[in-house]
Amino acid sequence: MKKLLGVLLASVGLLAGIMAYEQFVGFDRGTLDEKISPLEASVVVPEITPIVQEKPRTDARAYEENIVEAEDAEWDEEALNEEEEEILSELSGIKTHDAYSYAYNKLNEKERELYDIMYAATIEYKDGVFLPVLDVDVIDKVFNCIMIDHPEIFYVNGYRYTRYTQGDVLKKIAFTASYNYTKSEKESLEPRLEQAIVAITQNVYANATDYEKIKYIYEYIITHTEYDLNSTDNQNIISVLLNGRTVCQGYAKTFQLLLNRIGIECTMATGMVYTGERHAWNVCKADGEWYYVDATWGDASYQASDANQAAFVPDVNYDYLLVTSDEIERTHSFDTPVSMPYTQALANNYYVKEGLYLVSYDTNQLKAIFDYQKNIGANNVSFKCADGIVYNQIRSELLDNQKIFDYIKTGQIRYSEDPMLYKLVFALE
Repeated sequence: MKKLLGVLLASVGLLAGIMAYEQFVGFDRGTLDEKISPLEASVVVPEITPIVQEKPRTDARAYEENIVEAEDAEWDEEALNEEEEEILSELSGIKTHDAYSYAYNKLNEKERELYDIMYAATIEYKDGVFLPVLDVDVIDKVFNCIMIDHPEIFYVNGYRYTRYTQGDVLKKIAFTASYNYTKSEKESLEPRLEQAIVAITQNVYANATDYEKIKYIYEYIITHTEYDLNSTDNQNIISVLLNGRTVCQGYAKTFQLLLNRIGIECTMATGMVYTGERHAWNVCKADGEWYYVDATWGDASYQASDANQAAFVPDVNYDYLLVTSDEIERTHSFDTPVSMPYTQALANNYYVKEGLYLVSYDTNQLKAIFDYQKNIGANNVSFKCADGIVYNQIRSELLDNQKIFDYIKTGQIRYSEDPMLYKLVFALE
């Protein structure tokens, strides 16, 4: 931009009435954290006690906007065109996407051209790169697609654009990414991040199934990370890989990065949860089928953990490990800049894969589930039902008709329920 400013100052008096305006658009989102109201479980009989658990907390970060009016200076359009050609030539040839760039592949040809320029300018720390479009909504869409596709870009938190106008006519827009780390700081952090990535992914067996790979990364992130609204870098991968403390976007970006590294296609989704809070989660492929995953909601570090519940609440919650569109949409709504896949795949869902998914009131399957969990020393039994009809039938039999005592031989039954997910959990201790 120093060269450009020189052009601006040198051309005073040549072209009257032409102005430049700069605007900042933040990408990182702030945090608005409220506990989701817990689902109430009614007491069936005095001996059967419901355990109320909190739903996961979510975060939101509002876009920050600041419009800065440039100095009243005139500029030479021909000089700007020359600088535009020079910068674009310098950025050409940079690889901007790969097979895992989900958002890029959803864009049209013009948007992809813009994506290539903005991505190259971002990673090269280039200031004032002129763009081939004048629509700021398209620029915003493409920038967000870049950030969705590239979790490794941990050093950017937004962008600025400068509008060059002649009277009321917009002539050009120049783009500059907004950085939370300098180029030298970024380069010093990258080897540490790479070391952490290798340490995690090297433990994945080459012949592991897609389900096993995804479950391993899911469990690793959750068991090595604490949900912490006050953590630094909590909107990027540093918070998980180096600090072990993050919020939803940190979980989602790290999950995406690690799965892509081990050959699993994965991208990030953003939107709202049913309580009206902003959130981030993932969609990934297993055996060629799309599934949704929410690692934040899989971490029990934010759940109630008093003395009565500590042994009951598992460290890892698998409710949102490889679920369908219908299931994720009961609690999540999308606002991603491109459409997310619709999927009904169930084969790799955690509960299906682990034999904890009931399609009817099957006493033999229930006995097998309870017996297995007891034999491995689990402190609870958790299972899901195929739909509301099955859920209501099983709940009625186990709780209303007290058939639960056929499976747990104790004087007191503690349980929690989630009608939204058709899920029941029973304590074994």
